[in-house]
Amino acid sequence: MTLSTAGEGSRILRPGALTLLQYGWSRTAGKSILKGKFATSAETNVYSGPFVFSEVTENSWSFKKNPEFWDAENIRIDAAEVKYTKDEHEHVEMFENGELDFAYLPNDAVNEYKNEKNVNHYLNGNVDFCYINDKSDNKVLANTEFRLALNYALNRKLYNHNANDDAYKPYNGLVFPGLSGKEGVTYGEAYNVDMYAFPMEGDIDLARSCLEISMEQMEIASPDDITVEMVTIDRDAELRIAEELKSQWESVLGIHIKIRPEDHTDIYSTIYPSGDYEIGFGGWIPDYNDPYTYLELWRSDNTSYNQYSNEDFDALLDASVTETDPEVRMDTLNNAEILLLAEGALIPLQAKDKYYMLNPRVSDLTLSFFNITIDWAYAGLEK
Repeated sequence: MTLSTAGEGSRILRPGALTLLQYGWSRTAGKSILKGKFATSAETNVYSGPFVFSEVTENSWSFKKNPEFWDAENIRIDAAEVKYTKDEHEHVEMFENGELDFAYLPNDAVNEYKNEKNVNHYLNGNVDFCYINDKSDNKVLANTEFRLALNYALNRKLYNHNANDDAYKPYNGLVFPGLSGKEGVTYGEAYNVDMYAFPMEGDIDLARSCLEISMEQMEIASPDDITVEMVTIDRDAELRIAEELKSQWESVLGIHIKIRPEDHTDIYSTIYPSGDYEIGFGGWIPDYNDPYTYLELWRSDNTSYNQYSNEDFDALLDASVTETDPEVRMDTLNNAEILLLAEGALIPLQAKDKYYMLNPRVSDLTLSFFNITIDWAYAGLEK
């Protein structure tokens, strides 16, 4: 689909871009609505979806059916409640006690429960990786060979086993392979990431060779003289990931890794946008069903989470915006991903395979790998 097919500068409406209209920021609201205590309670909120808040507490959100919703007659759930607990294992206990109809499984519980009849899983589109701040004060991160050394040193299969109990899928690329690719096939079917990405089990000899080249280029005498700081969320799961990365990098390369735990909100509101990090654990769920949603994170003019800048990469993304041939456009985006990996601009880690427990009475729950990954709008709870 195109916004314009005539004249110079025609721009393509990216496939799946209409799904962005599901986000709240795509909707308008009158100034009179936004005044005062807007959205501070269930009563002062504005609704356009199938449910409205009925009550909000510190650890739960209660909803009821919205009688004004345009398709209200086909909404089968009259009321729902979302409960929050800090300990994910409480979700499992609450589900088994009949207090919940849906609950995600924590990674360390997947192997114990994954064969239970009420347990299912799906790839939710979330690809995790490490940002590399090549503009930081740590000069080693500006060196391409050093960034490649970090990638080749990593055995992603072993990492996933030790850090995630094999709950996720180890991944060596950036773009989620389940996205739409060329006509009739997925991105992963159109492009074999193993042909241009890092070996899934790493390459120790190549990693050490890249390190030696980088040290010569930077006139560093010994790996022992190199220390890199890694920012991660101050939570057990993320700290476990950081510890595994530290273990592999120190063992293979002989460098030093310092882990810096930080609050989740601080990381994404201040630390990453300001560039106050060297390496940072993160991830991305696609906003829409197209590779551009991942790749645009590395545009030179997008400093939301990383400081990467490359004119050739920007040119490829710009070309994809105006290209009217869908297959040529997809090849252009794939070339952009290849360029990022060839520069070691990030450290790919995993695609999240989410395991969950579901009451068998629940029907028509919609699961997706982009935007709203779990949709209860037309679900039902059978008697």
